[in-house]
Amino acid sequence: MAGNRQDWFLLLLVFIFAAFLSILIHELGHALMIRKYGLSTAITLQAFGGFATYPSGHLDRKQSFLVTAAGPTVQFAFGVLLIILGRFLNIPEGSLFLPFLVNLILVSIVWSVLKVLHGRRGIHGSVEDGFPGVEEPHDDRKDPRTGGGEQWHPCRSRQIAAPG
Repeated sequence: MAGNRQDWFLLLLVFIFAAFLSILIHELGHALMIRKYGLSTAITLQAFGGFATYPSGHLDRKQSFLVTAAGPTVQFAFGVLLIILGRFLNIPEGSLFLPFLVNLILVSIVWSVLKVLHGRRGIHGSVEDGFPGVEEPHDDRKDPRTGGGEQWHPCRSRQIAAPG
């Protein structure tokens, strides 16, 4: 019985690490697209989430759309790449790498699809944010996470710095 508890705990840790890595890949997608436009960016990870920060007012709607879509796109592509590469791996039986790989693939693909399907209510907004004619809600309150001078966009987990 004690062995089952230890196995369960190890599998939980493997899942948490896989989810953390998948979230990091997702946020890297946003950050790399932000960098493509020559803007500085930083990634902050929190529990089971995160956000990429960048200066506001520097992206047009198409660029904003691409930044928003980059996270789920890179995360989904990463999951598919792992499926392809996983076929060529010789994973020893009983290794924790197999449940790690399976969890990483599942979290990457499922989370990225949910982010796109969830629409405007999603943590990062949605791919609609870049479409002309779609109003993007904005909140002039201070960011409740930092208490600082950044403006806060309630539909996104990333901070949007106030124009300065």
